[in-house]
Amino acid sequence: MIENEIKERILKAVEEKREELIEFTRNLVKVRSELGEEGAAQKAVEKKLRDIGLEIDVFEADLAQIRKHPEYTPVEYSEKHGYKGRPNVVGKLKGVGGGRSMILTTHVDTVPVGPKDPWKHDPLGGEVDDGKLYGRGAACDKSGLALSILAVDSILAAGLRLKGDVTVASTIEDEVGGSGGILAFILRGYKADGALLPHPNLVGLGCMLLSSGGMLFFKVKVRGRNGEFPQGGVNAITELMKIYQALIGLDEYRGRTVRYEPYERFFSAAGWPPAAVRSTNIIPAIVSGGSDPIQVPTTCELQCSISFPPYEKAEAVKKIVEEHIKKAADSDHWLSENPPEIEWFGVKATPSVVDSNHPLAKMTQHYIEEIAGVKPFIGGIPMHCDFRYPAIYANTPQIMFGPFGDRLHGVDEYVDIESLVTATKITALIIADWCGYERVPVS
Repeated sequence: MIENEIKERILKAVEEKREELIEFTRNLVKVRSELGEEGAAQKAVEKKLRDIGLEIDVFEADLAQIRKHPEYTPVEYSEKHGYKGRPNVVGKLKGVGGGRSMILTTHVDTVPVGPKDPWKHDPLGGEVDDGKLYGRGAACDKSGLALSILAVDSILAAGLRLKGDVTVASTIEDEVGGSGGILAFILRGYKADGALLPHPNLVGLGCMLLSSGGMLFFKVKVRGRNGEFPQGGVNAITELMKIYQALIGLDEYRGRTVRYEPYERFFSAAGWPPAAVRSTNIIPAIVSGGSDPIQVPTTCELQCSISFPPYEKAEAVKKIVEEHIKKAADSDHWLSENPPEIEWFGVKATPSVVDSNHPLAKMTQHYIEEIAGVKPFIGGIPMHCDFRYPAIYANTPQIMFGPFGDRLHGVDEYVDIESLVTATKITALIIADWCGYERVPVS
């Protein structure tokens, strides 16, 4: 554990950088960084990392390389335009030796702002109101990026040298699967003894997330038959709705029977009603069919996603979906003779779990309780998340925790400022304790 005198120096350093932390987060929020527009924000991150003296690695994803990975998620924009001008930015503080290494990963990209009319606060304004910092990306995850950098800077300001290496990564494409970002980062060879993903969440400082869900995308295509008159045809949209209803039934059944306590703890702690506390979801998301208002549609397609907990395997989940669709089709005259086509595409995310007894998990729990004054609890997130990549593909267990944030991806997204400062203090202490430290000699 960290000596009390050193602990106080770190906490004081973070407190002295409070306004810098807020202002840097605000400045990041003000820079639009939606898919394809990440470059300007990454320049700001690079400058900040250079200013605090870290070694810099700026690199663009190698499309040919990441395409070969089993969890590569195609992104139409990147497939068409590539990654030029959209780099990942990494800063490394090399340790003096003898300590454990750590990685902090965050993402600079955001979901689109969407229509501005519903926003009370300017989505690109970084406005501060009643202790909250508002704007697109404020909670997902520009505040996490800012606290990562300021936590490392505070350790240096406290007059310490780390024994182990610490690496701060600002990646792209998290919101569309992570292939051009965290996957490219891992394929570049980065790994460590442990990793943190500082990210706001709906519960706040007491929440540690140690598991992420699996995710698969699939399409179901149904064919109809045109006729000279409508009554002589078979409407593909009508036929597809039979499959849609079957999938809704499967979703309801899985919601009752597929249970994973870490996910349910997370949503319960966030205050969700019991009916919304789920460990798996099937989302029928996109329907497309027909080409002419006067023609009976001859094809219709439904695109869906399905999430699943760590104890389920992707191939087993696929089989469940396929068999359920076949059963529904077999019971229908038209569909039994014209069976639906199923295609699995896009996201292929493997679930990940970090042992709650891992030393980094125990250390994180300790500092959350000591500094935030709350009893930590361990949860999981029932969807794919960037922190699976280090855990699965770089043998680097990663823990997600952070300040309180709300309306992530929504209107008037915000992060709570006081919890942001506290999360920075916790992160700085974890880094110092995990990596080890020595005092900078007085000349």
